[in-house]
Amino acid sequence: MNFKGYNLGSLGIAPAGQGGVGVVAVANEAAMDASFLSAPLSDYATGWRSEDGLLEKELDFIAPGVKVPRKFEYFKGNNADAFAMIADGQDVRSLYGEFAVVKTIGDTVDSHTVSKGLTTILDKDSEMKGDREEKVRWLKKLLMKAEIYRAWLLLNTAATNTAKTWGSSSTPDKDIMKAMTDFGDVVGIDANRILFGSTAWITRFGAYQAQDTKNFVPPATAAGLGELLGADVMVSKSRYTSGSGKARIVSANSVLVFQGEKNPSKDDPSTIKRFWTPETSGGEYEVYVDERHPKLVRITVAHQSQIAATYSEGVQKLTIS
Repeated sequence: MNFKGYNLGSLGIAPAGQGGVGVVAVANEAAMDASFLSAPLSDYATGWRSEDGLLEKELDFIAPGVKVPRKFEYFKGNNADAFAMIADGQDVRSLYGEFAVVKTIGDTVDSHTVSKGLTTILDKDSEMKGDREEKVRWLKKLLMKAEIYRAWLLLNTAATNTAKTWGSSSTPDKDIMKAMTDFGDVVGIDANRILFGSTAWITRFGAYQAQDTKNFVPPATAAGLGELLGADVMVSKSRYTSGSGKARIVSANSVLVFQGEKNPSKDDPSTIKRFWTPETSGGEYEVYVDERHPKLVRITVAHQSQIAATYSEGVQKLTIS
């Protein structure tokens, strides 16, 4: 089943109304009736984090989160023209003159967050203590993976691709530095985030292992490489179901070079942003529990968000072989 540009079936998610016991399905509006709202499970869903917070970290790395009302505006563009004022000397005030006014470059976009949710069903006869919390964790994981995939698709679509072969005579880190500079030539500031697919990271490591490193010892960790590049580096680890196996959400042989802010706002130059609206309970997620059936319990986890390519210019992609 295709939905918003990606296949929910690959995440193990059935269409709305087609889920059964132990199956996850897209939530329909009826599942989110206010009378079914569970405050304790909503608090649990908002507070719970994945193992080591890895899903949350990857989502915020690709698409920093910004809290907004249901309807909001944001600027879509880049700030290269504003940086051009510096080269023109427009920051110098003449005697009795006014300082130059810097305007945000780009179009104003009217947008809104959309309701997203997943539902699963428990059989009351086999339900044990803690099962509802376990299902909430499962659904929240799937929702975050869906958001990561949405964000990656936008990032990948915006990127200018360059094919690279990394072997015993190559310079992987130099290639990444060049991509960061290419980004900066378009946007006005160098990229500060580097996202590796798993195969690309392994290939980089193998290329340096095959070389004489007496004069240069390349960083062996993402944090070490980040210090060298002056950027944040992440190796994507998120997977989804693909046939009988598990596939990477982020293309395994790719390196994506882009911009992201650690304390994002609506109009900062992050390439991708995840706008989200608090639920009625005040948290980012809400849980609905429908027990009207004598034998079945429907559990729905829901949230409101909109992922957008806000400053999509300049993104670079290295496809590694």
